[in-house]
Amino acid sequence: MIFFIFIILIILLLSVVFAWQNSTVVTVYFLAGKFEASVALLVMIALLLGIFIGVLALLPGLLKRSWHLRKTKKELNKFSRQVDNQAQNQMITPESPNQSKEES
Repeated sequence: MIFFIFIILIILLLSVVFAWQNSTVVTVYFLAGKFEASVALLVMIALLLGIFIGVLALLPGLLKRSWHLRKTKKELNKFSRQVDNQAQNQMITPESPNQSKEES
């Protein structure tokens, strides 16, 4: 846990240094509009937008795996109950393999 806090603090420090060194204001033209912002702010916005798009791209697969895992756990519980029931039935009426061979 301390390691992750340390990494986060380093990333935060590097972000502050990046913003301080790239405070130049630039004009961005997009579609019919234009706006001015610092280079650091634009890079941070682009980074966050990329992370957001990446998470959206991963979401369908994660949801599918989660659904499949839930379905598999239900099936496992069902089979586990069936095995438990069969084990209880065999304990009530034990039948050895020798008895079934002698009867035939």
